[in-house]
Amino acid sequence: MNLDKFTRKIQENKGLYTIFYSEWCTYSIKALELLKTKNISFKGYKIDKINGSIQELLSKLINTRNITGYNPNHKTRPLIFYNDGNKINFIGGYTDLVKHFNKLQ
Repeated sequence: MNLDKFTRKIQENKGLYTIFYSEWCTYSIKALELLKTKNISFKGYKIDKINGSIQELLSKLINTRNITGYNPNHKTRPLIFYNDGNKINFIGGYTDLVKHFNKLQ
């Protein structure tokens, strides 16, 4: 399968959280702050720099959801994934990230 650049980035970020975000989005800012506060390693990618913006990103993620675990019902910013080195998990958005960390405690 010829993977798109977004899925490749998620796959390459082993042991990291991958967040696709917008600088103007309150939930994106909160998610980034949460990751930084918890000293969590992550790679961030600005959605607004993607040619085609969020629609292009969502389209590609839908096509590779069997790899990324992306839930096509999630259409808002941010989009957060975690690659543990064996499997990619789609976390969701900011509130999903909070729930994710609460489960880990």
